[in-house]
Amino acid sequence: MRKKILFVITRTGLGGAQTFLRHLTDNIDPSKFDIHIAADKGFFEIRRLTAQYKPNTLFLMSTKAGCFGTLATCFMFHVSKPKIIYRIGGWSFNDPKPWWRPAMRFVEKFLSRWRDIIIVNNQYDYEQAMRYGIRPREKLVLIHNGIDPRALDLLPREEARKRLKLPSDRLIAGTIARKDATKGLDYMPPEVIVLDAIPDASRYLLAFDIFVSSSLKEGFSWAILEAMAAGIPVVATKVGAAPEMIEDGISGFLVEPKDSDAIANSIQKLKNSEQLRQELAINARKIVLEKFNLKKMVREVELLF
Repeated sequence: MRKKILFVITRTGLGGAQTFLRHLTDNIDPSKFDIHIAADKGFFEIRRLTAQYKPNTLFLMSTKAGCFGTLATCFMFHVSKPKIIYRIGGWSFNDPKPWWRPAMRFVEKFLSRWRDIIIVNNQYDYEQAMRYGIRPREKLVLIHNGIDPRALDLLPREEARKRLKLPSDRLIAGTIARKDATKGLDYMPPEVIVLDAIPDASRYLLAFDIFVSSSLKEGFSWAILEAMAAGIPVVATKVGAAPEMIEDGISGFLVEPKDSDAIANSIQKLKNSEQLRQELAINARKIVLEKFNLKKMVREVELLF
């Protein structure tokens, strides 16, 4: 008999949680799991859906869905309660909002006692959970994001540049990022092209010779992972999973957050050496294949069900 899984996500559209959900549900074993997805639901809607659908597992994604979903199941009576799995793609208390952090640390710690499993996607968030006493009933699990480089639907370089109206005869550094304070775009050198809110933006990756991430806060960046899988050398800030993904000077460049000069200098090093760009790109793609592959991610999540 297939196990019922109800995924609850804050919203549809672009974002790390949405990308994870798409990769997972497209590749999960349909003979073992019956999947339903709910987006942008409040406390009472989640409670109603859980009572109606009776899932074996309630899989909550992002802070808002995690709060509403956890509280909704706490106040369910006369019905069997599902296992609660909460996946966070970067703790909200790492946002660049000083007044926000203590409150969100308290919320995450308080609600963790009613969650069976919490999934984080990088070592830094795992260590923070242990340090702040965020401990679920069953276990805290680290599962890295994974991707299949062969499944990337990339536009050829010339076509991507033509659609973006970029010149074909010069080296271009670019990024894919929404205009949010956590993405650190204020510290991005002005030469870097920013793709914001473009549907299927990852298809345009080959328009870039260098990929740049200036984030102040991340979990495990899908954009960096896709760039590495596409064979594009990466410059990234040392946040979230970036130090686990990139070995500085070997498979990319790592710089401190908010350091515009360091970002610009790393970009220039890559522009000055085609050999360096090729070496970093080859090493990065190899790391994706060996360590951050899609089958591994899906298998580890399925085992939790």
